[in-house]
Amino acid sequence: METSSHHANLIVSSSETDADLIKQLEKRLHIKRAGNPDFTVRRYANFTIDEARELRARALARPMTDSGLMIFLLMIDNITIEAQNALLKLLEEPPEYARFYLRIPSSHLLLPTLRSRLNLLDADMGTRPNAPAAAAFIKASPSKRLAIVKSFVDDISKDKKTKRDAVNFLDDIQRAMYSGTSVRAHAAALEIIETARTYMTDRAPSIKMLLEYVALAI
Repeated sequence: METSSHHANLIVSSSETDADLIKQLEKRLHIKRAGNPDFTVRRYANFTIDEARELRARALARPMTDSGLMIFLLMIDNITIEAQNALLKLLEEPPEYARFYLRIPSSHLLLPTLRSRLNLLDADMGTRPNAPAAAAFIKASPSKRLAIVKSFVDDISKDKKTKRDAVNFLDDIQRAMYSGTSVRAHAAALEIIETARTYMTDRAPSIKMLLEYVALAI
């Protein structure tokens, strides 16, 4: 049985995770992809209006298996505005049996109206709640944020935290902003966070510098 009632989900991640996403989705939904006509996986360098129309036609068909679900995992590197508007219409009234998972490298590729229709998941397909620490960080003054960063970096130096914890912290901050009342109002801050997170994946990133950049820029 399915573990989520969300019809449309967003995963902000690089293409390097695509193979893992398929495995995670199989595990999440307890449905195998191999030989399954209702489990569609597509990769798009550029998702256009033609691809959106094809997706709509496929989604409006009925499931062919006993699962009663149609799964669409879309790995999208870029998407046109026209395609987003078409996709928005599909997600406003999705077929009750369809589940959509969009993997994109940056949420800023999406229009705010489309982002608002998508449930944000992490790369492990889990919906993580907004962490209180992230919410406090957003509301704090710049000087207080820098103090939080110093404490965070000190914990890393003492092996109490890792780089993965820093990436998760950025995810939590982004998620807290993403779920706010106005995504558009936080557009610049969200882009700053994603830039920092991208550099955080380097082999030897300056975690302190990146977190301070976020602390002073959002």
